[in-house]
Amino acid sequence: MPATKKKSPASVSRHPLFTTIRGEHDEVRKFFKQFEKEKNAPEEAHTAAMTILGELIGHAEREESIFYPALKERDEKLFHEAHEEHRVAKQLIAELQQGDPDETFNAKMKVLNDVIEHHIEEEYEQVFPAMRGLLREQLDEMAERWSAAKLGRVPTAVREGTRRRRSA
Repeated sequence: MPATKKKSPASVSRHPLFTTIRGEHDEVRKFFKQFEKEKNAPEEAHTAAMTILGELIGHAEREESIFYPALKERDEKLFHEAHEEHRVAKQLIAELQQGDPDETFNAKMKVLNDVIEHHIEEEYEQVFPAMRGLLREQLDEMAERWSAAKLGRVPTAVREGTRRRRSA
């Protein structure tokens, strides 16, 4: 009889899900730096800002639908804090999407950058460590869903679950 592979908690810092999330954070930071360079050129600044806002919206949607349910099970207090940070960021994003690049726009971008930096640091210092007990299989499934959501696809596990429900 073959030995069964023992399921053990995954190493959070090295799992592809967390590498992907950190990569997205790095991209947003790069875009914020680009905005800072362009903020005195209204058209370029607006283009950079819209790129940032689009990236943040997608990232927040993925975190909320894929990552946060597991966080809520592990640490409800952290879940609520992260959720509130997203709410504040989304409010700023909505205001920025309606505004023209002016001094108020630039100030709101600065505040959004500060909120996002704070959120990222809390994820690295508190949220990621809170997820350490998750099994590799759980993280693998979340990583697949994350990648699929980013590409606008339905993950295999979801499609198969839908097929099973339809045929039942």
